[in-house]
Amino acid sequence: MADASGTIHMLKADCRAQFTADDFHFVVRTLSRSKADAVPLSDLLADEDTRDCVLDHELVYREVMENGGCINVSPAFYFYVLLRRAFMRAGIDNRELTDYTAAVLVEFGRRAVSAKEGEAATLFAYPYISDLMIMLKDAGPWERLMIRAHIADYALFVSGIFPDRVRAQNRHRGGPDLRFYEEIGQSNYDAASKERLVDETEHKLVFRRLGEQFHDVRRLLNHVADNVLHLSPHPHLLPAQAA
Repeated sequence: MADASGTIHMLKADCRAQFTADDFHFVVRTLSRSKADAVPLSDLLADEDTRDCVLDHELVYREVMENGGCINVSPAFYFYVLLRRAFMRAGIDNRELTDYTAAVLVEFGRRAVSAKEGEAATLFAYPYISDLMIMLKDAGPWERLMIRAHIADYALFVSGIFPDRVRAQNRHRGGPDLRFYEEIGQSNYDAASKERLVDETEHKLVFRRLGEQFHDVRRLLNHVADNVLHLSPHPHLLPAQAA
């Protein structure tokens, strides 16, 4: 992910580590409605296995789905719970993959929402990828790994959450189509998983899986965006100038 200064940082699969006190209290309150499912806050904080099992609970998912706009939870919690259920329904039972994909939505969504109008338009423009690809030519090993991950994350976010905007750009302005984003995302996740320095991070297996299943994950995000998040027309996530 690139910050305001343009410096690229690698995302971490750490949405669960970002959960707030409000997130945990939400879980406790939700499950306390059923005596059979109630869980002490201390168990959630002390035991990761308990936390992970509770996050998969039907009551937690249902409460997020039915009251997503009215509950006080963090973006990390919100996206993780929604994506975890979507992935499991598709037969992808991998918490680390869910965690990383949720982190992509949190970070790129935050960047788009907080950016000034012109900056956000640049973020979603095709030359943004072209510039990053040019940067790869002179990049050192560590910078190359971060750039590849960033390109792939960007491709996943745009093609996963805004497929209609991608199609419109392609149709009216000759912009890249979804196949382009899939190819650039898949190839860069795959290349990132094979970089020598990736062994010094926790990303190798996640990058490999995303490289292998980019299309499937992208389609899952399309479904979540259309049926759950309702983000595609959101003006604060993708300014009209970027269309």
